[in-house]
Amino acid sequence: IDWSTGLIADPIHDIAFTQWLLSNPPLDASPALRRAVLALGRMMSRRFTTVYARSRSIDTDPVTVAWFERLHALRVLSELEITSIADHPFRHLRLDAQRRLDSSPHDHPDRDERRPTNSGPGRRHDLP
Repeated sequence: IDWSTGLIADPIHDIAFTQWLLSNPPLDASPALRRAVLALGRMMSRRFTTVYARSRSIDTDPVTVAWFERLHALRVLSELEITSIADHPFRHLRLDAQRRLDSSPHDHPDRDERRPTNSGPGRRHDLP
């Protein structure tokens, strides 16, 4: 269950968003502190993904995770476009979200631009 959207979805949906948020904490900080926070966030993100995937026996295939990261990037940009909240926490994710959507498959050779169609038993990836 993804509590941020009230959605029952593939566990990778939750993993992708949580690891993205941990890697890009929505905090105002000085540049020096921000670098330290980002480094700590990336470390926490890797740890979260490893522990979550192991505890649930989930394959965190990079192509599937990348697809869900792009889905979340689109959701973040859409929410920022329609919100009237000036200090929305997603504002810190705007540039990274745009970069994820603008990147070409050649920029990330381990990431496929297409939505995965066969990610394992019980997963629905057949929607357009």
